[in-house]
Amino acid sequence: MFLAMAETFNEQLGFLVLDDVVNSLDVDHRGRLADFLASEYEDRQIIVLTHDHLFYERLRRRAPRWRTLEFTSWAYEEGPRLAGYDVGGFLEKAFDALAGGDLQGAAAKGRRALEELLQEVCEAIGAPLAFRRGFRNDRREVGELLIGLRHTLKRNKKATPDLIELLDGVDADVQAALNVEAHAASGWASTSEVAYALARIKELDATLRVQLL
Repeated sequence: MFLAMAETFNEQLGFLVLDDVVNSLDVDHRGRLADFLASEYEDRQIIVLTHDHLFYERLRRRAPRWRTLEFTSWAYEEGPRLAGYDVGGFLEKAFDALAGGDLQGAAAKGRRALEELLQEVCEAIGAPLAFRRGFRNDRREVGELLIGLRHTLKRNKKATPDLIELLDGVDADVQAALNVEAHAASGWASTSEVAYALARIKELDATLRVQLL
């Protein structure tokens, strides 16, 4: 009834917003709704929000040209976390903070960019990580992500000397610069140390995307 009313009376606004509308539908009807939205509303902009993973996957496959965003978790301090997050966005903000003299902000954003990158890579290559329940899987620390990545690279014989050296350098940067500035009562790091750490994360991002992603 809602779609019929929107089609009949919504003559000026060319978009529809559907917020978790499949809660009361069985699996067959959810699939039919996904097919219907993908095929019958090509002339409108549709925003679909859902908690139902099967409905999401069905709609994503029926409408491959649609832009999809998957929120994997949310925290008050960090905001939403997305699957396949754009690491470059965090790095850009980190470099901007550094240019403005905000070492703590640069370190925190750089560390977040590194975590996003390592999570994306570990997921892509199936790196083994310790079991966690629920959203805590999305709050991995850099150290455990590096351990899982190194183990998988060694097992798959993809641990080139240059990559291992780069990972060692990033690990050292985290301890000597990023963690120091991001956590209270941990000392302090110089501008050049934070800048070098951000540059190495950028290099690691480019290297991993070429070799593993």
